[in-house]
Amino acid sequence: MECSICKHRGIAKGTLLCPRCGSLVERDEIMHQEDPSLVAAKELSLLKGKVVELASKKERFQEKINSQKLTIYLLGASLLLVLFLYFNKSDSKSAEAVLYQELKDAIAAQSHEIKVVKKELQLLNTPEPKEDYLTYTVKKGDSLAKIAGHFYGDFAYYEEIASINELSPPFLLRSGDQLKLKFVDDLANK
Repeated sequence: MECSICKHRGIAKGTLLCPRCGSLVERDEIMHQEDPSLVAAKELSLLKGKVVELASKKERFQEKINSQKLTIYLLGASLLLVLFLYFNKSDSKSAEAVLYQELKDAIAAQSHEIKVVKKELQLLNTPEPKEDYLTYTVKKGDSLAKIAGHFYGDFAYYEEIASINELSPPFLLRSGDQLKLKFVDDLANK
């Protein structure tokens, strides 16, 4: 299969998220199922899973940064020791100078790696755009009450749909109009 977002190919059938970009791979197949409320619930579940996965990655990067900070502190302490020895002994200056340079290079390498990990952590902290709505295309014979009954199991939610889409009475819908519908969990939290 191929991801419709990043065009990554060779994704195993049955895989829900693209391994490269994390988008929903089977979105088109899922959207053609008969029960749209199940589709919305499944998409919400997948988005929640992605949030948990990103939080886990962020935690791993933070642990890596802490480990590298400790390494830098230890290298710094070693550098201070070498400097102390260098200035207090005059007979072994060349060996200490070599050791001093090696420690200085090691510290520079660790500092560079910490900068790279910090940039990766900043990318993880950048919020991804959150899709709060499911888009529904109006079909012939649809009304707000029918759509509310179908998606939410309660015709009374027609007012919520009208409010989200900034519709005013008499709520005239044409075939092909696009409506935004909140996920079922979002309505339950109101």
